[in-house]
Amino acid sequence: AGKTIQPCFGEYWARWGANMLTRATVRLQAAFRARATRETRPKAIANVAHRVHRANKRAQEDPTQSLGCRTNSALAVLQASTSLAEIMDAVKTLESATRFSVDCCEVFTNANAAKILLDLIRACNRSLPHVELVHWILLTLENVGQHTSLLIGFADCKSAEVFLDKVQMFRDKDGIFCLSVSLLQRIVFADQDVKDFCGMHEHLKRLKGIYKLSLRRARPATTVAKKKTENIQKYERRETFDRSEALKVLGELIDFVQVPSETPSSILQNKHFF
Repeated sequence: AGKTIQPCFGEYWARWGANMLTRATVRLQAAFRARATRETRPKAIANVAHRVHRANKRAQEDPTQSLGCRTNSALAVLQASTSLAEIMDAVKTLESATRFSVDCCEVFTNANAAKILLDLIRACNRSLPHVELVHWILLTLENVGQHTSLLIGFADCKSAEVFLDKVQMFRDKDGIFCLSVSLLQRIVFADQDVKDFCGMHEHLKRLKGIYKLSLRRARPATTVAKKKTENIQKYERRETFDRSEALKVLGELIDFVQVPSETPSSILQNKHFF
């Protein structure tokens, strides 16, 4: 037995030593390549890396700065506060969290926050603070709506009516118009009742009227936040909205809701207008 065990153990020990040596070599190579890359990387990338490092350090020192805690805090503010400034900050936090984390999107959906945001949109007018609030709300819903399993949380007729109102009310605002069309498209394909709702005579008439009016006044894609406005915060992401693409999809959407047929593959490709 000893003669049998001894060569087996020797073979195992040799393999283990070779594996450890290989792992050590790979780690040394990775460390050397990483250092070489850091020394030759552009200044802009180095600044981004430093910002990420500082953010991770702050999150480790203060757990309340993590996306999960910030999302829960924002949802609490959204459910209890009546201050426009607090609600604005909460919605901006939710937009960032839902953009970066699917888990935050799930928490958002479980808290039924989409209903609260849609109720807020109903109460908004065309004043600059309300326009900014509507913009951030639509971006947040767009982030959540990109996940099909979570889109069902607000894919209903009431949401369709809200998005239809925003398409009509803000047809001169490229950002809100494109986001509203995108969300309306998503929920129409997600729920048959929403499709039937948009196919009703009065709603179909509104869609056609908006489409014809917007088509007459169509202009090339513009860059949001180019003009300096003191009362509204500049938009740092998704700055360019393709209004012509939004109008094209709106026309296809009208054809789809009024003719019962299978969804055109050209629309189902999750087109983005920004």
